[in-house]
Amino acid sequence: MELGIAEIKVKARKRKLDESKVRTIADSFAAIGQLQPITVVRDDGMYRLVAGLHRLEAAKRIGWQTIEATIFDGDEVEIELAEIDENLMRNDLTVLEQGEHLVRRQELIGKRPGRYQDSKGITVIPLKTTAELAHDIGLSEISAQKRMQAARNIVPEVKDAIRNSEIANSITQLLELARMKPEKQIEVARQAAESELTIKDAKKAIRQKEIIAERREIANSGASVPESERWHVWQADIATWIAPRKYDFIITDPPYPKEYLPLWETLAIRAKEWLKPGGLLIAMSGQSYLNEIYAMMDKHLKYYWTSCFLTPERRVLLHNKQVMCHWKPLLVYSLLDDNYNGKLFDDVYNSPRSPKDNHEWEQSEEGMLAIIKQVCLPGQYILDPFCGSGTTGVAAIEYGCLFDGIDIEIENVNISKARLNGLQN
Repeated sequence: MELGIAEIKVKARKRKLDESKVRTIADSFAAIGQLQPITVVRDDGMYRLVAGLHRLEAAKRIGWQTIEATIFDGDEVEIELAEIDENLMRNDLTVLEQGEHLVRRQELIGKRPGRYQDSKGITVIPLKTTAELAHDIGLSEISAQKRMQAARNIVPEVKDAIRNSEIANSITQLLELARMKPEKQIEVARQAAESELTIKDAKKAIRQKEIIAERREIANSGASVPESERWHVWQADIATWIAPRKYDFIITDPPYPKEYLPLWETLAIRAKEWLKPGGLLIAMSGQSYLNEIYAMMDKHLKYYWTSCFLTPERRVLLHNKQVMCHWKPLLVYSLLDDNYNGKLFDDVYNSPRSPKDNHEWEQSEEGMLAIIKQVCLPGQYILDPFCGSGTTGVAAIEYGCLFDGIDIEIENVNISKARLNGLQN
């Protein structure tokens, strides 16, 4: 039926008016007329809007005096449920709005479990349950309680920032925000909005900036650290570095990308100069180019063994191979015409997840210590010619060995020196 627009009251609404939507509807009304009526209820001789705020406002903008409307006959609970369901069926709600609507809907439905009666005493089937609505909009895996907790844990500044943003297009992102402290929520939400990132990626980007700043601070503190009797670290290239001594073990983790493959042959050539008779080179490797690495190493050193370095907490998906990798090979070589004369050792080592705070390729101290404990004796000398942030050195000193390391990057050298110096303080 047609109602006079002046007869329709609009009370506080759950959603704010979207001006762009009003303009679009107004253009449609002017071109083809009204296709869908608004919904109202009788209220003290007038009518109160239940659903259709944007349609009502559009009609006003183009000068209509009347509008097609459906009169909803129900009590206040049913009226609020009708408004909530109308909003939930829209596909432009943010996750925050979805969560708030679903929480309120759960509260209303909870007052009338199962089938209930309307204001006239007629038994009717209730509107969709929260679980059904959640399934409709793809949130079925998240409980109403979690949605409620997430919505309530978001600070007001973030609610305003994400209300019309794509960063809040999944309940997972909302929950990710809700777990953070208020000041962190604001920082992450701003980063996500400015960079068009997901909440998870925005959090990672912020953490990466923090890590870079922390590394720089550690490197600055290590720049003036004096050398120790137990360890030395130099900035040098493995191709030209002159070692001050020979070593019982070379334990290292060269870079894995393909462009660094030539370094393996350089390592094999230099190891012939650096290793003591009866010593071993133990080098961690990726699997993608293992056949090429073996071929290069075999030209200069004698293959001894391949051990397994397990990384169960840091699985890596190798997209180019369609393999989920849970371990790394440890290539063990000795000098040509030489025999290893050291400890009996196991060939499987387990490493917990490394935080990667000091270097992007950093291994865990526990993992490197496991290797050193198996093959080395306290007091023996270890060299790492790709020392990075010095994890091999830290493990070596903790076990009572002596350590030399080199790296081509001065920041890595200074981070190593700072970490090694910290063991003596």
